[in-house]
Amino acid sequence: MFAEQKALLGHWELNTLTDEVYWSANLYYLFKQEENIKLEFNTYFECVHPEDQAEVTAHFAQAIEQKHFDKIIHRILLKDGTLKWIRLLGDVEVDENGNTVKLAGTCQDITEQQLQEIKFKGLVDSAPSATIIVASENMIQMVNKQAESLLGYTSEELVGKSINTLIPSRYDEIRAPHREKFLNNMEVTIVESWRRFLPNAQIWKRNSGRNYPWSITNR
Repeated sequence: MFAEQKALLGHWELNTLTDEVYWSANLYYLFKQEENIKLEFNTYFECVHPEDQAEVTAHFAQAIEQKHFDKIIHRILLKDGTLKWIRLLGDVEVDENGNTVKLAGTCQDITEQQLQEIKFKGLVDSAPSATIIVASENMIQMVNKQAESLLGYTSEELVGKSINTLIPSRYDEIRAPHREKFLNNMEVTIVESWRRFLPNAQIWKRNSGRNYPWSITNR
């Protein structure tokens, strides 16, 4: 119980045949519910922010149909007006006929983390230059408005994709040593592709398919 409170985390189960729901004690606290209430799916769903309800409905329907529960992050709006961001993780249990009978997983309050990300995204969006944040394994984590305009992609089209999406494959061999050098020594460097080593990894591909040389700053 203490570990769940410290992590702002709770466990849940949903019987998809009977609509019966189980919550660990800390979920009652996170959702500001009395522990003696009768739980059903709507106990949770009524707390889902109105603007997120369609996404949540589709997510659960997909999990039941495809027998796989992907992570989902959405907002909840509690009766007292409190707004929180939660992250749901889950697994799907099936019967001997392959029918989904139970969903079970965790629910974590990530409000503070999400607010920090929103604040950081605001700062990134206000930057005068196109900015792409790349996380581990070269996965794009964030794209600002200037990058969207420059590259012709929306943020939704790029976030979660490899940075290689933006770089023509014919430059893979040339860019490899520069990538490794940066990963081993992450200092701020200015890479001007057309002045120092053209052609190289800094030839980027726009959504239209056309290739352009860019001046890149690694931070």
